[in-house]
Amino acid sequence: MSIGKALEIVAVMLMPTAAVAGLLFGGKAVVRLQQLRLDRRARLHPLATRPPIEVSVARLRRMLERREELLRSTDSAVRTHLVALEYAIFDTASDVADALGVERPGRPPAGSLPEDGLARLISRLVEAGIALPPTSLRS
Repeated sequence: MSIGKALEIVAVMLMPTAAVAGLLFGGKAVVRLQQLRLDRRARLHPLATRPPIEVSVARLRRMLERREELLRSTDSAVRTHLVALEYAIFDTASDVADALGVERPGRPPAGSLPEDGLARLISRLVEAGIALPPTSLRS
């Protein structure tokens, strides 16, 4: 018996084992290869951690206009919405300040948002060159 014939017999005997192993572990191998490809792509092309400053400033303008509308409202249920909106304004204004390198106050504790802190932050953004609508927060 030649070596070629012996290798052929061994290959035929191992074929069922290789087929079962391929069925059992092939899916995991494909998933792992896809994950490696996605990880490599994420390393080479990282995504931005925050939206562009233009988007944040436009969102801030809309929220400031909405705040003025809520302040003019006579509905008593509006107060809850106003507090939540002021926190959202503070968060968005803080993001814009971070993007511009403007000094901003620290995050206030839950339940208390001093209006002068928000007003100072808005004033600093206007001084930095951000065009914001006139509000009761700035003079």
